[in-house]
Amino acid sequence: MKNIIKIFSILILVMFIGFSMTACGDGSGDNNEVEASGTGSTGGSGTGSGRGGGGTTPNTFTVTFNSQGGSAVAPRTNITSGARITAPTDPTKAGATDFLPGLYTIPFDQIQKVSYTYTFDEWQLNGVPFSFTTPITASITLSAHWTAETPTPPPGLVSSVAANNLTDAIVHVNAVGSPDGLYTLLIDENVTVTGVQSLNRNNRQLTIIGIGGERTIRRIVAGNLFFLGPESGTAVNTSLTIGNNITLIGRRNGEHGAASHNNNTVVTVRNGVNFVMLDGSKITGNTNTSTTDASGQGTAVLVQNGASFTMKGGAITGNTATTTTSFNTGGVTVRDTGSTFIMEGGSVSGNTARFDVLLRESTGFGLTLSENAAIGNLGLDAFNATTRSSVNVLQGWTGSVTSLNLRSGNSAMATVIGWWFNAGSPVTVVRGAAGYTLIQADIDRFPLGNFLSTVPSTQAISAPAAGAPNGFMLNATGHLVARP
Repeated sequence: MKNIIKIFSILILVMFIGFSMTACGDGSGDNNEVEASGTGSTGGSGTGSGRGGGGTTPNTFTVTFNSQGGSAVAPRTNITSGARITAPTDPTKAGATDFLPGLYTIPFDQIQKVSYTYTFDEWQLNGVPFSFTTPITASITLSAHWTAETPTPPPGLVSSVAANNLTDAIVHVNAVGSPDGLYTLLIDENVTVTGVQSLNRNNRQLTIIGIGGERTIRRIVAGNLFFLGPESGTAVNTSLTIGNNITLIGRRNGEHGAASHNNNTVVTVRNGVNFVMLDGSKITGNTNTSTTDASGQGTAVLVQNGASFTMKGGAITGNTATTTTSFNTGGVTVRDTGSTFIMEGGSVSGNTARFDVLLRESTGFGLTLSENAAIGNLGLDAFNATTRSSVNVLQGWTGSVTSLNLRSGNSAMATVIGWWFNAGSPVTVVRGAAGYTLIQADIDRFPLGNFLSTVPSTQAISAPAAGAPNGFMLNATGHLVARP
């Protein structure tokens, strides 16, 4: 009996110890928390925690809506894998008011803006229409697709000329049956042409303006981009104006093949036509390899045979002339009696050439400077001992000339100097206009550069020469005289 009691006591002790160990374990089972592994619906290889028995957490995704300028659409979040969503309420998009590109028979300040309206079409995923029956298995962004409704054409728009078609616009302006007067061409795309654009009809004035940002016009084959003026006779009241946001681009070496270049000017103006540049316009990117007078010997703009160029703003820069003659000009060449270059603003500089502006064989006021007009290297030409170019300065001119150079069509430097220097009757190089008397500040804006012959060879104007042992200078009245 004693043995039975002893055995029973031992069993009770063993059971007590066993229950105690089970209850305590390793101390991590308090509050019934259970460690579970997995990173989502697949379990994975990471770790995660859960209460009340653990398990896996399903993946969730987000669908974001880009309304492309329309009203905001809230994203859909916490979408379980494979679930579908319903389409949101269609967004709306406010209409825009802007100019409609095209050719108009009225000046720019009379052109009316039009209102564009937008209709929502659909939601797209990567440019493909999205079906809301598609299960969602990843986070995605849906983009709104809109249709811009064609606005009612404003008054003055020529419906027969397609938008951004420069060639058709020029043809229409030149047509015999088109009305005389002022035309405006608005372009909202870059334009490329392969043929020359000629404006030659009397009493037609065309202005080209870029809308929505800078717009370029370029010709991708050699030759003029614009040729302004009739083949013979004198144009009457004919002009081309390059307005804001318009850049004319010539043809660079190698741009369209290793041997490509241009052999002509970007713009040639002749026989009474007026070419105008306004603020925000530019002519650049031309490499002219021509050595002939008819092609300007490298210039970007050639003004000849009684034509005129009025520059109210803009820039002519970044053009290159490759000829080695003393006529080498990258910007503007003005030649022949009666041709004029009137600068009321803008700049002609930064061209790779001997001159940025050259006045050739023109008498009188071949160049007029006013307001803030600026020129890099300026060249004046003496055709002979009595026919020379000169510069006209208006009161209030605040611009600059980097260097004033004097050339002539003779190979002997002594003759070149002789055509520009006459001790008995000093040669006028710079003069005031409209009764204005030059002041020293005007003269100081013409730093003297070089004499140039046709060889070409150069000699500094300030260097000693026959009749001027101390070199030459411009006096207060704009005459070239010996330095005392």
